[in-house]
Amino acid sequence: MGAKIMKTLIPSVVATVLTVAVVHAELPSLEEDGLQGTFSTFDNREMRFQLFVDGGGVIYPLFKDKQVFPYVKIPLSITLAEVLPNGVIEEHAIDPASLETDDKPTSNMKTTTIRGKFEGGGAFEAAFEEKRGALLVSSKLTDDAGLAGKELRLQVTAEILNFYGRELQKLGGDMKAFEALAKKSSLAVLGKDRKKSEFDFTQIIPGVLTSTSEAFSQEAEVELDVIERSFKFAADGKSGLKIDPRRKEQALHYGCFIRWSPDDAKNPAGSVFTIEVD
Repeated sequence: MGAKIMKTLIPSVVATVLTVAVVHAELPSLEEDGLQGTFSTFDNREMRFQLFVDGGGVIYPLFKDKQVFPYVKIPLSITLAEVLPNGVIEEHAIDPASLETDDKPTSNMKTTTIRGKFEGGGAFEAAFEEKRGALLVSSKLTDDAGLAGKELRLQVTAEILNFYGRELQKLGGDMKAFEALAKKSSLAVLGKDRKKSEFDFTQIIPGVLTSTSEAFSQEAEVELDVIERSFKFAADGKSGLKIDPRRKEQALHYGCFIRWSPDDAKNPAGSVFTIEVD
């Protein structure tokens, strides 16, 4: 399995690689080689998670001998989505300089909590936990100063990257062969009405699943044949998922965003975003 990834995505990389985030922020950093810029991290049987000092994160699936590959990853981010009167969604990113924590940097994370502010207004708290092989993320809006009265949605977003660009190059632009390959990967979505929808990676995400829709989904599973891994996402408690293309009207093989939001951003008790790697 690791050999296939090596040939397909990054032929020159055989050693375990950790992403280094070079940022200026308030969260303290680990000082170990390769971990500068990382506040907290853990490995389990299936994944490696890193929480950076700027509040961003990344999940790496683990391959044979716990290898990770730089391009085989799921970036994570926390944002505050403001729904404007015309329906357009404006995202407020974390202000890295505002971040704080009561926890110490660790390479063996079990649980950790961070606090901070968003650019343009609003403050949040977020908790990360490794539990039974899964990553659990919860977050709440602790202050809407500067944005009071606005329609707000707290978001934790997992980004499915474009793992197929190299494949199209290898196939010399043969779209028929490429579509046959992309059809082997899929997105399965379970709605809150318990109805299941499934799409292959040649298809475009329907609007009923995206951030502009009023409906939320409960679970999503992305099976990526090209890297022989699947990612499971679940909205537990009073929360839900939205699924957006990386670019409007693009097929799934270009990637997508899995966005988790609690129903009540200020009081999300029991609302958790669960992420698993198989």
